[in-house]
Amino acid sequence: MQGKEASEQETRKCTAGIDVSKHWLDAHVLPAAQSLHVANTREGIRQLKRWLFKYRVDLVAVEATGKWHRELCRSLRASHIAVAVIDPYRVRNYAKAERVLAKTDQLDAKVLAMFAAAMNPSCRPPAPQLIEDMQELVTARANAVEEETSLQNQLGSAKTGFLKRQLARRVAQLKAHIKDIERVCLEQIKSDHVLARRFTILTSIPGFGKVVAITLIAFLNELGSLTNKQIGALAGVVPHCRRFRREERLPGCLGRKGHHSAHALPRRTLRLEAQQGHEALSSASLRRRQSAKGLPHRHRQKTRRSRQHAHHRK
Repeated sequence: MQGKEASEQETRKCTAGIDVSKHWLDAHVLPAAQSLHVANTREGIRQLKRWLFKYRVDLVAVEATGKWHRELCRSLRASHIAVAVIDPYRVRNYAKAERVLAKTDQLDAKVLAMFAAAMNPSCRPPAPQLIEDMQELVTARANAVEEETSLQNQLGSAKTGFLKRQLARRVAQLKAHIKDIERVCLEQIKSDHVLARRFTILTSIPGFGKVVAITLIAFLNELGSLTNKQIGALAGVVPHCRRFRREERLPGCLGRKGHHSAHALPRRTLRLEAQQGHEALSSASLRRRQSAKGLPHRHRQKTRRSRQHAHHRK
């Protein structure tokens, strides 16, 4: 029995989980059950790699943290260490399934190592440096647009002349910054023939402008390599059916549907674009129907209002 247990330990896959923060890296190795805490610097990453080589780790799981994990993943891949970048949503659900409700940096690293051992996630190739730079630019543009909208709302409700001038100046600066970011993104796309062709195809779709095309190129690098349903599910625009037994008895019931996206920004951009397109088509269709009746535009508005008032009177 002791020989059998020893052979099972030798053949068991060695996995590691690394919890990444801005300043620190917390690692945990299974089945050795050893931990390490180092700084998130070049020297700390080198120390971490020497520590991983000592245990001959087969797979490293890292939680996606925006930009703080990128340098670590590049260094690990350069040293021929298999790295899987995991969606935090999946890791949190796995931790709940394992009844791990506490959340610390050391415990998160252990959960990542357990996830890698149990789920064996795939190691996808890293995104090119150009795509990562565009992701940072597109995120900065989205933040600038939100800030501009907030300032516009403040400007609309401002009463003091001094405050109005200050807000108007800040809004003008943000608009200039947004245009500069879009210009840099277009320059980066034109510098790569693959991205330039992808941009041409996306902008040829009715209703897709340059902002939508830039966002999809930056955050959906899988475009062209997946099927329609797969890319739609990745973007978060394809609903996932959630049907229950009690709902199947009802005629015509499709069940409840939910959305989940690995990238929130493309989904929000596509949703806004779809809403604008739907409103434009609805207004155009309404104008065609009213023009067929031979009514002028102002008379059509008055007729519609009078019907609404008559409905309220009833």
